[in-house]
Amino acid sequence: NNFNSGANYVTSLGLGQPSVGNAVTVDSSGKIVVVGKSRQTAGSCGAVQDCMTVWRFNTNGTADTSSFDSTFLGYTFHTGGSTPSVGNAVAIDANGKIVIAGQSLVTIQTMTLWRYTPGTSGAFDPTFGTGGTPSACTVFVSNSGPGNTTTGNAVTIDSSGGRIIVVGTNTGSSPTTMLLWRYNPANCGSFDAIAPGSLTYASSTGGGNNARGNAVTLDASANVLIAGFGGGQFMTLWRYTFTGSNSVVLTGNPDPAFGSSGFVNAGSGNSEGKAIAYTGVSSNKIAVAGYSNIGGPPQGMTVWRLSGSNGAVDGTFGTSGLGYFFKNGTLTAGSIDTGNALVLDASGNILVGGSSGVDAAVWRVLP
Repeated sequence: NNFNSGANYVTSLGLGQPSVGNAVTVDSSGKIVVVGKSRQTAGSCGAVQDCMTVWRFNTNGTADTSSFDSTFLGYTFHTGGSTPSVGNAVAIDANGKIVIAGQSLVTIQTMTLWRYTPGTSGAFDPTFGTGGTPSACTVFVSNSGPGNTTTGNAVTIDSSGGRIIVVGTNTGSSPTTMLLWRYNPANCGSFDAIAPGSLTYASSTGGGNNARGNAVTLDASANVLIAGFGGGQFMTLWRYTFTGSNSVVLTGNPDPAFGSSGFVNAGSGNSEGKAIAYTGVSSNKIAVAGYSNIGGPPQGMTVWRLSGSNGAVDGTFGTSGLGYFFKNGTLTAGSIDTGNALVLDASGNILVGGSSGVDAAVWRVLP
C-alpha cells in the first residue's frame, strides 16, 4: 500500500500515448527501470511514430525526475536507426548502465542495442555503438542477422567479460528462426563471430519449420540458455557453449551434449517458453514459464523444469512427476492463461507473472 501513494500501480505516457512497457528490472539502488515505447506526434522521433523509451521509477512508484535524465522528466528516448523503434528487453551492467535490446528501422526493422548512463546528466552512452573509436560512436548498434527483418527479444550480460548476449527472431523469411548475437561493447564495440564463416549471429529452427527466441539467461558455467518455441510450435530450450574470448567453437550450433543436437522440445503443439531462470549450481535445474495446451483446452500457464546437465524433463517436478505445472481458468472459469515472466524467490519458489483472461495474474509454484 506504499507504492504510488497506495494506488499500487503507476502509469506514464512518456512521449505520448499509446505508451507500452515491455520489460522491467531493478537496479542496485532498488529503482525500477522499464523499457518499451511511446509515441510522439512531432519532434525528434518524427510525426506519429513509436520511439524506444526508458523510464525509471523510485522505490515508492514515483517517477525519478531528480536523478535519471538530464531533462528531469523521469524518462528518455532514442530512435536507434530511425523510427519506429521499441525496447523489448533490459539489463543493468556492472557499472550501473542500462542496456536495452529491441529493434529500429535500419533500412528494414533490425535488432538494435542501446546503452544509457543514468544521472542528472544522463545520456545514451557516447562510447557505445559503432564507429571505430569511442569519440565517433553512434550510441546504438544494430545487426540484421541473415539480412532480413530481425528483433531483439531478450538480453543478458556475461559478468566475467562484460559481453552483451541478445536473443531474438528472424521474422523476414520463411522459416522464421531463433537468433543469437554476442556483442563486445569495448572501444565502440563489435559483434563477435560466433558461427562458421565468421557470421556474427547463430540461428536455429529447433528442429521444425519455425522458431522464436524469447528469453535468455546464463548457467553456472556461463553457457547460454534460451527459451522460446520451435520444432512445430513446441516449447524449445537451447543451450550454447562459448569457449575462448570471441568464438563459439562448436561450429555455431547449440551444445550437442544438451538434449537432441543442442535443444529440447517439450509440451505439445501450441506451446511456447516466454521466460527462463537457472536455479543455481547446487540444484542445477532450468525453469521455463510460458503457455501450452498440455492440460487444456483452453490454453494454460505452464512451468517446465528441466535438468541443467542434459535438458531432460525433471520427473521430480509438477503434476504426477511429468516435469511441468499447468493452470488455466485461474481467475475466470475457462479463461486462457499465459506466463510471461519468471523469477525465483529466496526460498527457490518459482514466481510467474502473466495474464488470466483479461486480468494480470501472479502465480507461485513450489519447487
